[in-house]
Amino acid sequence: MDRQGLEFLSDHVFYDELKGTPVNLDRLTGAFEAITDERLDEWVAAVPDDWNVRSDAALQIVTYLKQARENLDGINSAIGRLLR
Repeated sequence: MDRQGLEFLSDHVFYDELKGTPVNLDRLTGAFEAITDERLDEWVAAVPDDWNVRSDAALQIVTYLKQARENLDGINSAIGRLLR
């Protein structure tokens, strides 16, 4: 089954319990907003060189987190739709 967006969350262990209940995503939003670019740079710098020899995974993760932070309204809307 090919799924897109946040549909993978329907496999989460708490999905059945959360579905149909009001969910406040303010804490999630605040957590993403609190992650500054400087903090992300610190995280990447903390990754041991040996782990980065054949992969730029840390930079890919940082890019993903920045995109998520910039699209919090869309993410929250998608989570809300999924849990209706």
